[in-house]
Amino acid sequence: MERLHVSLHHLGDFKHLPSGILHAARRAGEAVSAGPFEIVLHAMGTLGDARSRRRPLVLLAESEPLRLLHRHLAAAVRRNGLKAAERFTPHMTLSYGRQAFTARPIVPIRFVAEAFCLVHSELGLGRYRVLERWPLDASSR
Repeated sequence: MERLHVSLHHLGDFKHLPSGILHAARRAGEAVSAGPFEIVLHAMGTLGDARSRRRPLVLLAESEPLRLLHRHLAAAVRRNGLKAAERFTPHMTLSYGRQAFTARPIVPIRFVAEAFCLVHSELGLGRYRVLERWPLDASSR
């Protein structure tokens, strides 16, 4: 459970996170504000193309506030000199495998996002370290 999260941006694969990227990512996170919002996980399937050997099995999410948070964070990431993904498929990764699955509806899972975090996925170790956490403040609406 402690590893489940909805990814907003991928800043790169690093065994040891470079201090410049860490500093820029922290500044970007500090520049973004939003209120709490609901996320709905509505389908399950795999992401990635046919060449991929490790396809993530994911729960797909719907939430316009999530997409808006992604856009605001992307702008802040770029202003701080980092690359930000243009395309975004809101999802929660469950596992990785070789088989592809077409997205199928599931009984919706709903929860309220109350914060967003800067997370370092320790490359190849399957561990996540929360480096920074920013609450989503209701007064930001």
